[in-house]
Amino acid sequence: MDENNLTQDQQNLPKSDSVSPQETTSKLETTDVPEANKIDQSNNLSHNSKNSSHIGMILGIIAVVIILGIIGVAIWFFGFYSNPDKVAYDAVENLLIAPNVITSGSVVIETDMDDSSLKRLSLELENSSRILPSSSTARLSLEFTNDLDIDLQVSTVFMRDGVIYIQFSDLVESIEKLKLDQDTKDALSLYLDTIEVIDNEWWQISIPDIIDSLELESMQSNSIKEVYSCVVEAMDSDISGEMARFYGANKFLQIEQVNKDAISNYQGSSWDNNLYQISINKQKYADFVNRIPETDTVQDFFDCYNDVMRKYGGDDAEQIDLSDIDEISADDVEWPEDFILYAEISRFNHRLNRVFGEKTEDQIKMSVSLALDYREVEVSAPSSYRPLTDLIDEITEIIYSGKGNLEIEDGLGVIEVEV
Repeated sequence: MDENNLTQDQQNLPKSDSVSPQETTSKLETTDVPEANKIDQSNNLSHNSKNSSHIGMILGIIAVVIILGIIGVAIWFFGFYSNPDKVAYDAVENLLIAPNVITSGSVVIETDMDDSSLKRLSLELENSSRILPSSSTARLSLEFTNDLDIDLQVSTVFMRDGVIYIQFSDLVESIEKLKLDQDTKDALSLYLDTIEVIDNEWWQISIPDIIDSLELESMQSNSIKEVYSCVVEAMDSDISGEMARFYGANKFLQIEQVNKDAISNYQGSSWDNNLYQISINKQKYADFVNRIPETDTVQDFFDCYNDVMRKYGGDDAEQIDLSDIDEISADDVEWPEDFILYAEISRFNHRLNRVFGEKTEDQIKMSVSLALDYREVEVSAPSSYRPLTDLIDEITEIIYSGKGNLEIEDGLGVIEVEV
């Protein structure tokens, strides 16, 4: 465009330096772009600051909730859950409803009396289950002043079908320790021979088989067998739920926590156990016992027995009911006030794990201990045994060997029985 053709205003404009497109682009890159970056960085710092503030607030809330939860649990645990009444109730209920309870314990009597030849008596007991099948063992140990020690053991297994197995152990060995003279052995030969047959042998006791061996009349034989079936059914029933309910209405067990260090020679079984002193409310215990006949198991047994009696004896047959069971009173409950028992109860699940105590009077010291284990054990019949009818036959042969037929006086005359 020609300069002469410019308007007056255009001519009067100030002249600027000539700038190329490349220079313009370079200036924009060095000035405008860094300013935008500064704005973005400022926004990011502000955003991070807000996020940090939110996280801190959330963590603070979580910490408060945890602290309040710990305080609440502590108040519940120490103010309610660890209350002796609550602990006692839970311990008894857990014992009653536990599916498996193994009990093992001992009673030990020691004496320093000069006129007593017995120094120590120990009876150890163990039972695998409160319902069938179950097994039990009892071992009796006697220590005398002349250094004579005698040990005897009786073991039993009770199966669900009502068959019982029993074993007497160490009978012959114990008799040999007595060092009897020959005259005494001759006088006791009948008993010694019988003991030798019995010793260390498992004997099967089947009530139906024994009844059959007696060759009774059919009606009498069947009635006895069916009544025994009623007994076995009652023994195999589970009354734990009802017993727990009865205890809830009659909380007879009273406990008070004691310091373990205050008990001489105390050896706790676990750090988890608290130690309590036991006492009994006699009236509540009597009320509890009086309610046991009200259980469905007892009622079912009454019905079963009465049905058998009516079946074989007619409508005039003898019947049984709750009125045949005498109730007890608080005066009937014997609890020696000077015999203090202690209980170890787990701190967290309130399981009764052990009961123990001792008493000393007139140079006689008695101590008891009972441990409870809630494991499940398998109970089975012995792999080798003999029926009790074999034992009866052998004892009969020993008694009447060489005597010919057995004569029995029945009041009207003498009956000869071939043996």
